[in-house]
Amino acid sequence: MRSATDAPSQAPRGEPRQARSRDKLSRILAATAGLLQELRYDELGTKLIAERAGVSVGSLYRYFPDKDSIARALLLGWLDDAADLFGWAPGGENPERPGAVLDHLVDSYADFFRREPGFWNAFYHARRSPELEQAQRQNDRDIASRLHDLLAAGYGLSDPALATRCLIAVQVADHLLGVAFRDNPDGDATVLEETKLVLRRYLGV
Repeated sequence: MRSATDAPSQAPRGEPRQARSRDKLSRILAATAGLLQELRYDELGTKLIAERAGVSVGSLYRYFPDKDSIARALLLGWLDDAADLFGWAPGGENPERPGAVLDHLVDSYADFFRREPGFWNAFYHARRSPELEQAQRQNDRDIASRLHDLLAAGYGLSDPALATRCLIAVQVADHLLGVAFRDNPDGDATVLEETKLVLRRYLGV
């Protein structure tokens, strides 16, 4: 699983090739990730990030034009990590009830939000970009495809609209997780339980 503080495949101002430059980039990303766990997004600035990373503001601007571009680089890494979360492997067997798969999906992402508070801070407060929107849509499609395959192969569900319904379910879960975590770093427990109920009833499992 890729760390969100690893250098992105393409930094906004180009990927550094020298080891020293890559180290600076990694420190900038790591510093921003740490600060996102401590401060509100609007309290974060490039001067503070540079100070935490131990680089000059001028060096930071060699890689990123502003704090939003740093947050986007982190978010792309976090979304890659999130796409790898879903899958049922405990004991190597599927749970008896398909509804438990949906509960596991919600719990897995809730745990991810709690482990990476910087993720939800940036995700809900940083300025959006077409690249980030595309990455989120692809993330939803990947998760929906895995959910469809698991429900179809593991439980014999054969609804011809299942693939579409799985994508809708993932998008609904994405929105409701946002409701649960937008103002609560631990997640609103009631909203999370209702999210599970909504998904089970919608998919009829």
